Amino acid sequence: MKEKISVRELVALILLTVGTKLADMTPTIVAQVGKNAMWMVPIISFLTLLPSFLILLYLFRKLEVENLVELLKKICGKYIGGIFGFLFFLCIYVLTIVDTNSYVNELTAMYYPKSPELFIFIIVFIVGLWGAKKGFGLISSIAWMLLPYIKVIATFLIVLLLGDLVWLRIFPLWGDGFVPVLIEGIKKGSIYGDLFLYTMAYGLLGHKSFTKGVSIGGVIVLIELTLFYLVYVVFFDYKSIDSIAYAFHEITQYVSIGTFFTNIEVFFMAFWLLATFMRFIIYFYLSTWIFAAVFSIKNFRPLLVPMIFIACMFGLWMDEPIRNVLVHFSLVMDLSTAVYFIIPLLLLAIAKFRGQLKG
Repeated sequence: MKEKISVRELVALILLTVGTKLADMTPTIVAQVGKNAMWMVPIISFLTLLPSFLILLYLFRKLEVENLVELLKKICGKYIGGIFGFLFFLCIYVLTIVDTNSYVNELTAMYYPKSPELFIFIIVFIVGLWGAKKGFGLISSIAWMLLPYIKVIATFLIVLLLGDLVWLRIFPLWGDGFVPVLIEGIKKGSIYGDLFLYTMAYGLLGHKSFTKGVSIGGVIVLIELTLFYLVYVVFFDYKSIDSIAYAFHEITQYVSIGTFFTNIEVFFMAFWLLATFMRFIIYFYLSTWIFAAVFSIKNFRPLLVPMIFIACMFGLWMDEPIRNVLVHFSLVMDLSTAVYFIIPLLLLAIAKFRGQLKG
C-alpha cells in the first residue's frame, strides 16, 4: 500500500474506535460484574494487554516488517502465521457483526422506533462501503477532521452533568469485591484490542511515529473511558447501573440548557452518529485488510462489498440484541482478550527459539 498517515491521524482513528466504547453497550457489559466499580475495569484492562502490546512493538522493530500479518508469517511461517492472522481477523469481524446489530438496535430503540431495521442496515451498508472504498489514507484524514467536534461535544456533555453527580455513589469502592472486578478487568482486555489491529498500519508510519501515535491514543482513551464510566456510576444509582442498556443515551436525556433548551439529546445523537459510522467504516476496512493479507490478496477493495454485506446480513439476522451483547458479545470479548494476550507471547518465544532476534 502506498498510502501514508500521520501520527495525529492514527491518534484520531484510535479515539474514534476505542473511544466510542464509552457510548455503546460496553459500559453495560462491564457493569454486570463491576457494578459501581466499573470505572476501574478500563484501567485493569489496559494494564492487562500492555505487556503483550509492548512485546509486539519490540518484534516489529527487531524484524522490520510492514504489518501484523507479515510479522506472523515471518515468525511462524506462511501457514501457521496465516492461522494466527485469521484469528485476529475473526476477533475484529465477529465483534463488528455483533457491534453492528447492537448499534442499529440502539438507534432504533432510542430515536427511530418506527423505522424498520432493514432500512437502517441498508444505510450502514451504503455508508460503510462508500467510506471504506476511499482508502485508509482518506479515512484517516476524515477521522482527524471530525475528531475535534466529537470530543468537544463529549466534553460539553460532562460539563452539563457536573451539577447532578453524586460522588458518594462511588462507594463501596470495589463494588461487590476486589477479586471479581480484577477478573472482569482482565477478561475485558479486548476493549483495547483495536490497538493490535492498527499494527496493520505499522509500515505506513514507521516504528517511531507508530509508537508515538499508539502511546498518545492509548493514554487518552484510557483516561476518557475511565472518566465516562465514573460519570455513569456517580450519575445513576449504583443499584441500577448494571441494568441500564444505553448509559450514554440515557444520560443525555437528563441534560438541558436553561428552561428554553430542553430535549437536546438529539444534538448529541447527531455527533454520536458521525462517530458510529466512522467506527463502522474503520472496522470494515481493517477486517477486510487483515483477511486479504492472510490470503495474500494485494488488491482487496473488491472484497469490501461481500465483507460489508455479510456483516450487515448477519447483524440483521440476529435477534434479541441486548441478550446478544450481554452474553455473546461479552464472551467474544473474553476470547479475543486471550488471543491478544497469548499470541504476542508465543511469537516472542518462537522468534527466540528460531534465533530471529539476534543482533
